[in-house]
Amino acid sequence: MENTTRQGLPIVASVIGQKLGIPVIVGGDQACTDGARIIVPNVESEAHKDVAYGYIVHEAAHIRYSDFENHGESPLVHTIANILEDVRIERAIAREYPGAPTMIRKVVEHMVDTGLMATNHETPVATLVTHILFRVRKTVLKQDCLAPLAQEQERLARETFPEGVMVRLHGILAGADKTGSTRECTAMAKRILLMLEEEAEKERQRAPQPSSSQTPPADQPEGSGQGASPDDASDGDSDGDSDGDSDGDSDGDSDGDSDGDSENPEAAPDTNKGASAEGADDAAKRDVLTRMLSNQDALPEDMWDQAAALLQNEGGNGAYAMPCEQRAKPVADATFVQRVAGDSARIAAALAGLVQSERQEHRAHRRHGRKIDTGKLHRTMSGDTKVFLREQRREAVNASLHVLLDLSGSMRDNRKGSVAKDAAMALALALDRIPGVTQALTIFPGPDIPINGKPVPSVTRVLARREDPRRIAGTLSQCAIWGGTPMTEALYYAASRLVVAPEHRKTILVITDGEPNDVASCKTAVQQIMRAGITVCGIGIMTMSVQGLFPEHGVIRNVQELRNALFTMARRILAPRAA
Repeated sequence: MENTTRQGLPIVASVIGQKLGIPVIVGGDQACTDGARIIVPNVESEAHKDVAYGYIVHEAAHIRYSDFENHGESPLVHTIANILEDVRIERAIAREYPGAPTMIRKVVEHMVDTGLMATNHETPVATLVTHILFRVRKTVLKQDCLAPLAQEQERLARETFPEGVMVRLHGILAGADKTGSTRECTAMAKRILLMLEEEAEKERQRAPQPSSSQTPPADQPEGSGQGASPDDASDGDSDGDSDGDSDGDSDGDSDGDSDGDSENPEAAPDTNKGASAEGADDAAKRDVLTRMLSNQDALPEDMWDQAAALLQNEGGNGAYAMPCEQRAKPVADATFVQRVAGDSARIAAALAGLVQSERQEHRAHRRHGRKIDTGKLHRTMSGDTKVFLREQRREAVNASLHVLLDLSGSMRDNRKGSVAKDAAMALALALDRIPGVTQALTIFPGPDIPINGKPVPSVTRVLARREDPRRIAGTLSQCAIWGGTPMTEALYYAASRLVVAPEHRKTILVITDGEPNDVASCKTAVQQIMRAGITVCGIGIMTMSVQGLFPEHGVIRNVQELRNALFTMARRILAPRAA
């Protein structure tokens, strides 16, 4: 895996998918999953590749661990449950795939650096949801790049909601690292909503009620009591009340206030202002909580939906690079096997001789060493001291070959399709006899597969590793010849399988009759695959187009010429890697 991370996205993405047990398709203009496969656009920049890798890991975790049918009962519950579920599945995938946390963290870091993840105070519900997102990712997943945002978002939340809400919310979220299923995450989200409703009711009960002394009785005449206007009051008891009030105010309240102000002129105003501000703040928080519960629609966008949109915007022309894999049902055909048996035997004998020579010990004589070759002692009479024997036993063959067979529509001409099938079958039977060699056979193109309403190209795996080629003879002979030549996609598919193979020597052999659909992308694929340590060879059937595509190549007109063509590249295919 380490050797491929700097290679093309199609290879690395498919390797990640294989490790996680989820097929990955690279290409198109969408980043999505259909619940069985994951699709990511073929982005080019390293930063966006990191986003793609993290997205694959995250969606693979959903496919493996989530119950897609279990949803919340309200928009707010659904959103909070998704946040909690994301944390749960990312914890789960990390236990099975140790590289997952790093890949996911790089997505978060990119989104923070580009501002896609930022504090949000646009609406009360956005403030709450963003606080929950940052808090659980920071505390449970240890994504420390979120620490500054989490701290600031908590400050905004405390300014927005009553203290009781914050205390109880943090108490509930303390259990976010213990959820074990989608159902439990949804239940926790419902607990949060219930808590918010309970706190809203408490705040309504705490709200000051209008005083009965401030509300005139229904039968009191207008203009009487405290509700009367100054003019009405002066019409009543003008002399007595006026004198009394005047004396009382000047001797009592006025003097008292004056004395107090002279001793501490700022004490009374500060107390009154603080109480007034605190009351207004509490009232505002009560109002916010009530309004948020009555309107849960202004929710922020899910962070992984934002990541998908980022990949879609950077996805280039939408061409597919990694196809779907179809697996052909094994069907035997003894007649087909018998027809190519002679050619297969001759190829096997020739290749076996090559393998045998590679396995033989190499003897060399040196001027110094520990073992003397007594048969060479006579050399010392002439002054030649090279009598010390050094034996080097070469490494046994340890190779994996993936054959890609082109069965595009042009193969119908001049029976090229029949020649190609015979050549592939003869080679498969021959390699099956050689110890230390594993092989696979894949046919392209395959039928398009509809995913999310769009056609996706496919390849058909006919022969799997360590499978008896006799079992698939009928499958191969019956394969249809049709369509174009999506060679780029087939090359990436084969490379993604070989990258994870344990053998030392890894080779892709393409048997084709013409140019690929996209020559430029095919050449790029060959370069990327070779940088991953895989040899790429081509055999052209009645065509010289392979010369410009593959470093190792040959041309044949019939099956009988396959032996000679193979010998031009057999040493590269079967020879052990130099030490």
